[in-house]
Amino acid sequence: MDGDSSLDPLLTTAGFSGVDIDVGWGLTPDGYTGFDDYLTHALKAKRRQNLTRDLRAADRAGVTVRTRDTDSADLDGFVRLARSTAANFGNSDYYRQGLFQDFVLALGDCAQGHELRVGDELIASALTLTDDTRLHYWAVGYAEKATPHFSPFYVAYAHVMRAAWASGRDWVELGRRNPTFKRLYGLQPRTLRAYFKELHPHPGEHRA
Repeated sequence: MDGDSSLDPLLTTAGFSGVDIDVGWGLTPDGYTGFDDYLTHALKAKRRQNLTRDLRAADRAGVTVRTRDTDSADLDGFVRLARSTAANFGNSDYYRQGLFQDFVLALGDCAQGHELRVGDELIASALTLTDDTRLHYWAVGYAEKATPHFSPFYVAYAHVMRAAWASGRDWVELGRRNPTFKRLYGLQPRTLRAYFKELHPHPGEHRA
């Protein structure tokens, strides 16, 4: 969890030891009036121009974006794209066919799908998770060669960020990996901390 969480002193008092294990990245949406303000003030000129160019090219290509509940999202399409994207990093089996769709459906209204299409073709699909205070950008798959004039990855990112402002959540969480991209796109690092406590057996109890 976040190293500066209000739970830290409570866990410490309860005898748990905190160990910093990683860095997570995200954004406080209320630091900007909306996505356009974020685009203008959080991104340097080159990044802003690239993302704006991609969004305009997507508009010209007729890209449509729909946010769906899990029971109406094209989860098979998501898995197909996500497995293809993940193959570049050697972890396609994170998205196990059948098992992954069942898991997402079991999340109910905590999960949402954001689908980008050109006509009937699904070119990108992103999954987000929400709780009372956060929107978490969980996963994305995209067809790298389907749209030569723009990047579906960046267009999907832009639309998920727009959804973050629309959600009214206090924090947008974008995970731990790809720190170079996240730094360039104005995201903020947070220390992630794990807590440990040594457990002692009861008298007469033996360790295995």
